[in-house]
Amino acid sequence: MILRARGLEHNQHRPQSSDIIAGFETILREEQEIAQRLAGKKRHAAAIAYLRSLQNGDVVFPTPKHSAPPQLMLIYLMSNNPGVAFNIYDPEFAGIYRDTREFMAARLKQTDTVSMYEAIGEFRRLIVESAASPRKYHGTELCEKGALTGQLAVMARLCPAARPNDFAKELTGKISQQPEAISCERKAATALQSEINSMPKTMMDKVCRLLEQHLRTTSRNMNGQ
Repeated sequence: MILRARGLEHNQHRPQSSDIIAGFETILREEQEIAQRLAGKKRHAAAIAYLRSLQNGDVVFPTPKHSAPPQLMLIYLMSNNPGVAFNIYDPEFAGIYRDTREFMAARLKQTDTVSMYEAIGEFRRLIVESAASPRKYHGTELCEKGALTGQLAVMARLCPAARPNDFAKELTGKISQQPEAISCERKAATALQSEINSMPKTMMDKVCRLLEQHLRTTSRNMNGQ
């Protein structure tokens, strides 16, 4: 709320008590809605888990200057919470994460500094906004399958030991003759490759190790079932 008040002052608006009250009411309302969604086991489980970890200081949000793909952040979250499993290609988590990162980049240009609390606030707001607009981060089913296939293909090329491409074989057959899915596949692959290109090689090596570990655990659990 201090940051919010400073933002109002920056826009030449002297904060009033009503502004502060409204701000606290917004935070409370968003937190209550997120708690209800988590209790009801609805969508956004991965995004909410990441938000809670951010609030607890268990994970960090990459700075705009040191971006990392959303897949890495979910793998990192799971590596810190044994027994917890999410779809690392969750489209809603990826969309919320990327929009928060764009928000952080914009804030950095405006003020030359940005707070983790601002990232938390924006991430929380986007979860609630996405819940009210179910298709915000979703294409059609075909597009989602295409995007997943494109991402897996990139990871398979960069992390051969992880062999994520094994998970994409069935999807590839389903979308091979669908122009819409192929377009989504290419866009997703290009976006992920661009993010990876901005990462230091040492970070990419860590991504591959974490991905290999995650896929090995997932495969073992599936075989056990």
